[in-house]
Amino acid sequence: MATELWKPVDGYEGSYEVSNYGRIRTLKGIISTTGTDILTPCGAGKDRIHLQVALSSNNTARRYYVARLVAQAYLPGYDGEFVRYFDGNPTNCEASNLYYTVGSWLYHQTGSYNRDPNTRHHVFNELEKVDF
Repeated sequence: MATELWKPVDGYEGSYEVSNYGRIRTLKGIISTTGTDILTPCGAGKDRIHLQVALSSNNTARRYYVARLVAQAYLPGYDGEFVRYFDGNPTNCEASNLYYTVGSWLYHQTGSYNRDPNTRHHVFNELEKVDF
């Protein structure tokens, strides 16, 4: 089993870190409801299975998808695109299970989420799976 690696969450350096296992921890000395520094994600979206956590700064909390935080930290070149799961399980946010796509590729896969109908025929070359 690979070693768990931790990196700062973009915009929350010194307060939160994200691991390649898909876990988020606080560095603020605040203990979560589980009695540890690891945050407990909750389900979000229509199906309530896409994991989210609430991060706070300057007394303002904002919710983030765990998969996007992991992608920002561990997937080279990720810039806010759609995050997908190799195993199809949105609760498995390990970095080795994630890859990202553009909206046009997602449209071809699902018939939805296309933000620009003029780009839906573009071909997407999937990133190679990254091992950690």
